[in-house]
Amino acid sequence: MASIVVTKRVTKNSIEMTKQVFGKKIGSFISLLLFFLVFLILCLDLREYSDTIAIIYLPDTPLFVIALLFIITCYYNSIRGLKSLGSAFYICTPYIKLSIFLLAILIIKESAWSNALPIFGGGGKEIVKQSLNKASIFGDLFLLLLIYPSIMDKKNFTKVTLYGTIFLMVEMSFFILSYIILFGYPFLERVTFAFHEVSKYVKIGSFSSHIETYFFFFWLLAVALRLSFYLYGSAVIYKTTFNMKSYKPILAPLSLLALILSMVPENPVYNSFILRELFYNTATYGLMLYSVVLWLTDKVKGRAN
Repeated sequence: MASIVVTKRVTKNSIEMTKQVFGKKIGSFISLLLFFLVFLILCLDLREYSDTIAIIYLPDTPLFVIALLFIITCYYNSIRGLKSLGSAFYICTPYIKLSIFLLAILIIKESAWSNALPIFGGGGKEIVKQSLNKASIFGDLFLLLLIYPSIMDKKNFTKVTLYGTIFLMVEMSFFILSYIILFGYPFLERVTFAFHEVSKYVKIGSFSSHIETYFFFFWLLAVALRLSFYLYGSAVIYKTTFNMKSYKPILAPLSLLALILSMVPENPVYNSFILRELFYNTATYGLMLYSVVLWLTDKVKGRAN
């Protein structure tokens, strides 16, 4: 619904449209809430990915150092601008998807399809409930509305976004299924980092070893790009909310603040299973409410005029 409103005005992004539709004061307040939403996702996920690397791959490396390297990379990618960031996505995405496709093939070879039964597990009602609660994982799509004015092919924006979303839904559903058929549901509950455990479990031929290193590299690439986009998005939202001329002066303070806040959770369990769980559930309904209210307000104002 938010995309319907934004795509009507080719020169304005989602934050500019929010301020135009709701008015300066209310629009700025809502934009500030959206900034906190995007920025907190950046902080929580920065800690999540840093914990993953520290626990599985680099147990002797301080957590702060890993997070620092991540945020420096994000800052470098973001400060170069949208064009460079977009080029990085354009170049890296095919290789990332190719590695995922290879992993999918290897998973199928090692899997027991009987583990998928019963197909609906706790029932369709429970699946729908949990799907709605975790819908904020598609919140990345909200950031696309921030860069809408910079997109060259605006005519196919909605179509491409829809196809991309469907592809991601199928991809994520397949990997959730693959974890189940590989590990089995009771054991899967005790697997904290499913993707990395899978990459360690599969093998190519009889003589291959440590192929998880290759999958880790592409995972690292994808994570760096995602966090960079969130840092860039946070800066753009802040800049638009407070009518700044450029987002670049705010990048360094935001990077430092994200690094500090990511170190606040006492341990990985508290960050992953309490903070992220609570925040993602809240963000889901927040984004839904924002989209509906933005669309309805724009509709009412359009009729009034």
